[in-house]
Amino acid sequence: MELGGAGVTPVEVDLQNFQTEVLEKSQAMPVLAEFYAEGAEPSDAMRMLLDAVLGAYAGKLQWARIDVQRNPQIVQQLGVRGLPTVKIIHEGQLAGNLEGPQTESSVREVLDPLFLSPLEQIQGHLAAMIEAGDFEGAIGALKQMIQQEPNNPSLFVELSDLLILAGDLAEAESILNGLAKDAPGRSKADQRLLVAKKAEGLPEPSALQTKVEDAETKEDRMAARLDLAYALAARRDVESALNVLLENIREDRAWRDEESRQIMVGMFELFEKGHPIPSTYRRKLFTLMH
Repeated sequence: MELGGAGVTPVEVDLQNFQTEVLEKSQAMPVLAEFYAEGAEPSDAMRMLLDAVLGAYAGKLQWARIDVQRNPQIVQQLGVRGLPTVKIIHEGQLAGNLEGPQTESSVREVLDPLFLSPLEQIQGHLAAMIEAGDFEGAIGALKQMIQQEPNNPSLFVELSDLLILAGDLAEAESILNGLAKDAPGRSKADQRLLVAKKAEGLPEPSALQTKVEDAETKEDRMAARLDLAYALAARRDVESALNVLLENIREDRAWRDEESRQIMVGMFELFEKGHPIPSTYRRKLFTLMH
């Protein structure tokens, strides 16, 4: 079976080229060293798994295959105890180890930290703290990372976003004012700050819904829906806010120079890249507008 169809072509490694293809290459990129035995079923399964998974890392790592029967010295040097075994070598050091049958997720768990940015590495941890309402803990964790990488604008953008969620709009705005307009992720933080400012002083969403229902004129009803949308979005119920804005567009899409549409498009920025909700609501918006 030919390997490397997914974008990463394996290199057969032995004692003669181990120095150049593994140790020296690992200074430039991580090297995934797969130890195998010809004709062994576990080795064949690992080979097929890696061929399927490693395409996502094309250009980012070297895939080295080492026949254990022909290379006992390498096997002993790297402490290979059984098959299948995968060793990750980075900058000349062991950076990961997989022994026994694996899954796609277990391979990715070892590889991803080598390629993710510092922020990406802790985003899951931050998300869990935010979901639990521990904004202080999330902000503290992010500030510790900023101490390690004080010149990383993405970390400051994320900090400003967290501060907005925690209600510290002044500090968040101060941080954003010190960043470049095109700083990565800034559009989300800018939009969240706008929503938070618009929602300041507004009643609870339930009271605003009652105001919508009790409005005697279209103008009052449409304006009350905008307030309701901002109040919902500020509480991170952005999908409900989008539905409220759609109601306005259904009633009068041209109202206030299409203000409801403009607000709706802006709120799409509150979602992470690739999130399905913006795509869904863009289609709904397109249908209403055309």
